[in-house]
Amino acid sequence: MTRLLTYAVVITALLAGAFYIGRSDQLPAKYDNSETQKLVHEMIAAHGGMQIWNEASTISYSHDMVDPSRPDDHWYSEEVHLQGKRYCYQDWTIDSATLVNNGEKIWTTDWKRGNPPSMMAGISYFFINIVWMTQDEIARLQMKSDTVVSIIEPEKTLHQVRLQFVGSSPHEYFDLMIDEDTKMLRGVKYTVVHQDLFKVFGVPEDTKFLGPLLKVYKSYTDVEGIKMPTRYDTYKLSGENYGIHTVSNYSLSRRFDYRRLALEENSVVFD
Repeated sequence: MTRLLTYAVVITALLAGAFYIGRSDQLPAKYDNSETQKLVHEMIAAHGGMQIWNEASTISYSHDMVDPSRPDDHWYSEEVHLQGKRYCYQDWTIDSATLVNNGEKIWTTDWKRGNPPSMMAGISYFFINIVWMTQDEIARLQMKSDTVVSIIEPEKTLHQVRLQFVGSSPHEYFDLMIDEDTKMLRGVKYTVVHQDLFKVFGVPEDTKFLGPLLKVYKSYTDVEGIKMPTRYDTYKLSGENYGIHTVSNYSLSRRFDYRRLALEENSVVFD
């Protein structure tokens, strides 16, 4: 039985505030045609397949993001995510802050970042695990035209598959850029529709989306048989890099401490 966490929650809930928990054994991912299905399955296989990821009890890692224009400002978190649920806890050790999603509420202590906790609860998990998120039950996949993106690799042909999620904004998409030779994921072009983030940026209320932006996967490592990113960068399509993400200390079996889900005395709850 497949046990897949709907971290499309990261997107449907992350973006629209609507939480959805699903199981991939209830409804398979929908493809526009068999060619798309074959390519996506080849991409998953290139990253080590589905079985190891599905059988992981947790996925934990250390994530550090730095804006190149502010190299001393590290957005550093140590995160543990429970597979099969939406639960997670994060220790932002440099900030002396915590962030927790207990399945009902997202809460923090001493939160110091401008980005909304509703977004940060799952955003790194999503982009780290997006290869396997294609098999979420509410994922929908459609073949797009091949492309060349010089930021990723000049003159390199990349296959494109558009990933969207049922229940999310129609303006939200993730274009997966897949190496034509290795079938590894090289990049993701995506839009942002998170309303809480719009408030942070002060954009007009009728704004439908921001972007598109581009995630570029620079390097991978083997984690217990599957390939997971150790670095991915965030770009504007103009080529400006404003986020260097490094990921380390991976584990697929770290014990999940359910005691961490309980509200602390000085916690702030976000609906």
